[in-house]
Order: sequence, then C-alpha cells, then structure tokens
Amino acid sequence: MNVPAIIKTIKSTNKAGFDAAGSSDRVLIVVYERLIYDPEGETRRICNFLGMPWSDEMTKPGEKQHDGGKVLDGVWHYPEMYNGNPDPGRANRWQDRLTSTEKAMVDTAFSKDENLMMLGYRFLGNDLPLTKRAVGRLRLGSHAIVSSGLSLLLITAKRIPAVKKVSVKLLSQIKETQGRGA
Repeated sequence: MNVPAIIKTIKSTNKAGFDAAGSSDRVLIVVYERLIYDPEGETRRICNFLGMPWSDEMTKPGEKQHDGGKVLDGVWHYPEMYNGNPDPGRANRWQDRLTSTEKAMVDTAFSKDENLMMLGYRFLGNDLPLTKRAVGRLRLGSHAIVSSGLSLLLITAKRIPAVKKVSVKLLSQIKETQGRGA
C-alpha cells in the first residue's frame, strides 16, 4: 500500500470538494461516517438537497440490483463494499490496516486540516510513540522537523540515558524506512 500516494490523492480531492462547497450552494458535503451511522437521516438530507423524493431502499443498497459498479471502473472500490449495506463496523477499519508509522503519516498529513476538524474528524496525535511520529513525518517529506528534532536528540543523548535509548531507536527506524525505499 502506497500511503503517501493515497494521502496525496485524498488531500487533492478533499481540497477540490471543500473549494467547490465553499464557492457554490450546489455542492453538498457528505460525511462517510454520518452516512453509515445514520443512513436514513443522511440520505434524507441528500434527497432534500437534491429536491428529490426519499425511499427507504436508499438505506439498503446491497439489497437492490444496480449497475453502478460497472460505471465506476478505475475508482477505488471493490464489489463487496459497493454492493453492501452501510456498515458502521467499517468506519475506522483503516486504522487496523496501517502500521504505527503509516498512522503517523496520516496524522501528520491531516491533523491540522480545519475543514476535517469542522466535520468532527480527530486524529491520533500524541497517542503515537515519538519515534513513530518522527518517522511518519520523515516519510512524508518533513525532513526539517525530523532533522532538527533528531539533532537535538543526538546532542542530548550523550547526557541522558533515556533520550539516548529513544534516539537510537529512532535512528534504527529511519534506517529501516530508508532501506524499504520509502
């Protein structure tokens, strides 16, 4: 999985969507989690926005035959997901699929996004180990932040054993990340 490429795509599409919503009353922002936790309420809101009648079939797309999957050729989806009903159990599944370093990359990329914060999204932040956050930043290209932090760790490491342990672990993870071509 190429997490930096996925992050880049999501950031680009989010920006386009938020820009469009901010400049037109013809764009409605739909939050995935609201759709799966409250399919009736959210589909009613969408229908109201579109000026079309609502049907309870909209809350159970997996029970209806449709050709949408053929139209979505090349879009990130898989048939089980596209043809299934809303499943709240999938809301945070992405967190189970990512390593700590990949989670740190996602956190670094999106944690300060004001549009996402307004929609209620919260990120992992300080819940991740310092070393994972640093490697996540490094892998996203924030070399200045990690380099200055690493320099400080290395200077301090000579005097404080606990910092030395963290800096050695961080250097090890950076070398491992670079070895994988990240």
